[in-house]
Amino acid sequence: MANAIEYATPISFTKTWHTEPYPFISPSRPELSAEGKNVVVLGGSAGIGNAISVAFAQAGPKSITIVGRRLEKLQEAAEKVTAAVSDSATQVLVESANLQDRAQVDRAYQSVVDKVGKIDILVINAVLLPAPGGLTNYKPEELVRTIEGNLLIVMNAFQAFLPIAGPEPVVLHTSTCLANIAPTPGLAGYSISKATCLKAIDYFAMENPHVHVVSIQPGWVATASNGYQEEAPDKAELPGQFYVWLASPEAKFLKGKFVWANWDAQELLERASEIQSTKLLNWVVEGIPILGVGQATFLLPQQVLIVLRISTIYAGRYAPGKSTIRARVSAISAQVIVSTNRDSYFVPETPEDDRTEISQAMAVKSGKQKEVAIPRLRIRKAHRKSRQGCRNCKLRRVKCDEVQPSCQRCTAYGVLCNYGSNAPDLQMAREMEDPAVISADTTTTLELTREDKDYLISFEKSGTLVTIATVRHKEVLQLACLNPYLMHVVLAISAMHNRHRGMPTPRGPSSFESYHISQCAALLSRKLSQPLRAEDRDTLWMTSTLLGIISTSSISSLTPEEAWPLKLSDTSDLEWLRMAEGKLAVWRLADPLRPNSLFRDMAEEYTQIATLLYNSVIIPGH
Repeated sequence: MANAIEYATPISFTKTWHTEPYPFISPSRPELSAEGKNVVVLGGSAGIGNAISVAFAQAGPKSITIVGRRLEKLQEAAEKVTAAVSDSATQVLVESANLQDRAQVDRAYQSVVDKVGKIDILVINAVLLPAPGGLTNYKPEELVRTIEGNLLIVMNAFQAFLPIAGPEPVVLHTSTCLANIAPTPGLAGYSISKATCLKAIDYFAMENPHVHVVSIQPGWVATASNGYQEEAPDKAELPGQFYVWLASPEAKFLKGKFVWANWDAQELLERASEIQSTKLLNWVVEGIPILGVGQATFLLPQQVLIVLRISTIYAGRYAPGKSTIRARVSAISAQVIVSTNRDSYFVPETPEDDRTEISQAMAVKSGKQKEVAIPRLRIRKAHRKSRQGCRNCKLRRVKCDEVQPSCQRCTAYGVLCNYGSNAPDLQMAREMEDPAVISADTTTTLELTREDKDYLISFEKSGTLVTIATVRHKEVLQLACLNPYLMHVVLAISAMHNRHRGMPTPRGPSSFESYHISQCAALLSRKLSQPLRAEDRDTLWMTSTLLGIISTSSISSLTPEEAWPLKLSDTSDLEWLRMAEGKLAVWRLADPLRPNSLFRDMAEEYTQIATLLYNSVIIPGH
C-alpha cells in the first residue's frame, strides 16, 4: 500500500528510480538462475505475489509453490505461471492454507517437502488488510486484530520454515514504506502492524544468522488490495524480478537490510561494501543517535561485537539523563576490537582509574576525524569481593586471591598476572621456551569474513555443542582467536550443525566445511610436529575433541540405527580404533586432568561417565 503524496516526490537511495523491470534484474540472466531451488511464495495468487511467482519460475527453479487461502484463486495463479514458462521443467504447485494457523502452515510446508524436497527460498508476501481510518477513532479490537493477524503470518511462516529449510535458506519479506515514513492519513492500523512485523523479522534474522533475510518495499502497484489505483506508477513485474535478484548470490550484501524495489540493483551492488559494513539500509527506530549520524559512526560499547561477540566489550544499558553507561570491558591478549563496521577506529588507552572519562574518535567516510563527546564511561567492577585483585581476574569475573606478585588464579589459568604492571591483559604465560622460528605462510593466519562471524554467533548462541557451548564457549572462542587451527574446526562444526538443522536429503559436507576441516588438519599436524608449549595444551585438546565429533557424526542419517556407532559395520573397519588411539595420544600430551586445565571439570565428568559405562552391561554386551 502507498500514498500518492509520498510517491509524488520520492527520495531514492540510488540515482536511478525504476517503475518497470530492466535487464539487470531479468530472471534470464545466468547469474540469477534458481536452478535446483524450491521456491515457496505465500500470498502469490494475485497482484505482486503472482508477479513474483512468474519471475521466479522464469529463473528456472526445481519447483515453485503458491500458498494462499482460496484454492480456486491459487489454481488460476498456477495456470498463469505455467503459461509464462510453458517450456520449462519447473514444477508449479499450489497449497491451500490459512497462514494465521500454524498447523495449516506446517501441513502446507510438509506437503511441499514430501513432493520436491526442502524449501530453499521463502517469500512472505501475504498480508491482512484492515479497514482504513484514523487512529483517534479506531476500534481497539480492530487494531489488535490487524497487528495479531499480520504478526502471526510472519511468525508462522518463519518458524515453520526453519526446520525444513535448505542448506542456504533465503527469506524475502514484503513490507511497506509506511512502516518508516511520516504518518499517512487513514493507514494507521496497517502501518503499525507492518512496523511490528519488521521488528519481528529483525529478531528472526538476528537469531538465525544462517538465513539470508531481506525486507522489501515492493513499490506502488495497482492491485485489488488498493482498488487498482490508476495513479500507481509501478509495474508488478518490477518487484517480481527484483525479488529474484535479491535471492541471488549478487545480493548477499543486503542480508538484514530494508530495500525498495524501485532502487537500481546495479547501483546498490556498486555500494555493496559500504552497505554491508555500516548501518545503511538497516531498519531502526532511534530517539538518539547512538550509532550513526549521516555516514559517521560512533564507536560506543553497546555497538561493538554485534556481529562478532568475542570478549572485547560487553555493554549494559545506556541510561539517558544519567550520563552513565553500565559496561564490562574485557580483552583478548592482542586487545583488538572487532566491530560491525570496517572503518578504522581509535580507542585511547584506559588509565587504571575506572572513573576516567573516555573520549573516542568518530570515523567518517571522507577520512576526516572529529572528536565526539560521549557520556562518562564507568568500568563496572567485575567481582565485588576482590577489589584489590589483578585485572585478569576482574576480566574473567573470578575472585582473585590477591597473592602477589602472581595470584594463583592467573597461574592456574596460564596467564601473566597484572596488578599494577605493564603486562597486557590475559597474556599467556610462557612455561617453555618457544621452538625455533618457522617460516609462516598464508595458512597460519585467518581473516574472518562476515559469513564466518555469523557461524561464530551460531556456535555461541544456538548450542552447537551443548557440553562446550554452555560451559566454556567464551574460553573456546578466545582460544580460537589466538589459534587458527582451532578457529578452522569451530567454523567447520558450526557449519555442520547448521547443515543438520536444514538438511533436505542426506548429503555430504559442504565445500565450506571441507575447506576448514582440511586447513585444521594441516595446521594441527604442523603443531604436533613441533615441541608442545604448555599454553597450547588446552587448544590442542579442544581441537582434537571437535575433530573427533566431526569424524563420528552422522547428521545425514534418517534414523538413530543408521548413525555411528549404532549401525552394524564391517568387522574389518578399524577406523574407529585408529581415531581412538590418536585421541588417546593427544590426551596424554594435553593432560586435560591437570590442575590448571581449562577443561578439568569436564574431563573429570567424562572420565566418571566412561568408567560407569565400561563397568555396566552395555560394554560387555556390545
